[in-house]
Amino acid sequence: MTFHHHSPRKRASGYSILQGFIRNNDNLSAVISAQMEIWKFKITGIYPEL
Repeated sequence: MTFHHHSPRKRASGYSILQGFIRNNDNLSAVISAQMEIWKFKITGIYPEL
């Protein structure tokens, strides 16, 4: 039972830490979103039907 209760809490805290990290690093999130746009362009360039 201890493991069953511990697992969701651990996942939630990890998620909130990640959210806080992204929120506190606006430059990083801008770089990530720019990278996603580049990948979207590359993928649609390779697979135009998408």
